[in-house]
Amino acid sequence: MRFLNKIWTITLLLFSLSACIAFVYSPELSKLYGYDNSYIFFYKQLISLAIGVIIIFGLSKLNYKDWFNKVGAITLIISALFMLLMQIVPPSGVATIQGVKTYLVFDGFAVSPMLFLFIGLIWLVSYVYSKKKNFKVIAVSVLVFVGGIIIYLLTSPHRIERIKTWLNTLSVTQTPQNALHETLLLSIVDTIGIFGLVVTVGVFVGLFYILIQKEYSAEIQKYFVIGVSFLIGFVLFVNILYSFGLSPLAPTLYFIGYGTSAILSTSLMIGMLLMQDTKKI
Repeated sequence: MRFLNKIWTITLLLFSLSACIAFVYSPELSKLYGYDNSYIFFYKQLISLAIGVIIIFGLSKLNYKDWFNKVGAITLIISALFMLLMQIVPPSGVATIQGVKTYLVFDGFAVSPMLFLFIGLIWLVSYVYSKKKNFKVIAVSVLVFVGGIIIYLLTSPHRIERIKTWLNTLSVTQTPQNALHETLLLSIVDTIGIFGLVVTVGVFVGLFYILIQKEYSAEIQKYFVIGVSFLIGFVLFVNILYSFGLSPLAPTLYFIGYGTSAILSTSLMIGMLLMQDTKKI
């Protein structure tokens, strides 16, 4: 099976799981937030997934030599501008969590520029070091990047409060509000059992294996794949720790996380990866 087909199979499998979880928890969430339509959250997730598939399909048809750097640069610039814009738009245009501006709101859909900024930064690092090939500098950059993420997570007031709560309890409480976000892996267990969770993690491992073993014709491709694999793996690992009460925070899980940002940022990464499909494995 060609590289492109393997990635498509894994993506559609995980997207289907995301839709199933949203379907299961949508009635309870709709009732909690006062929506008349019991499946409003499920329908929103379906729309995001459909747009995501279109993005992947469209990007996969582009020649990476012509478009890879353009898409990476555009992602970096627009996400950075949106991060700045989020600080000045009126309250009606942003969603806040305990006073922290986190999402831009567009007609009922909330988008987090941060998730796209990560992709743009991975492209930037890949581009710079595909030219320099200085592995010591690359290692330092990775540490700085990870350190920046940690500082960002630990300096937000609502996240600090969550860390304090976690230190006092050293446990995780699953509620309808976080069933599609922080405790998503626990939601998978509730929906399809522990075996389903093991299979889900196995699918992610299979994705990493497919990405890493492929032969790439350009240095920037190799660095980008390493960066994307690290980002997805890091987020998955922290979510697993959070599910067992071993981490106070759980970042949005790619592929199966609820919301426009999680799905569209995933689709952008996968689309750029499929854009690179120039050799068979």
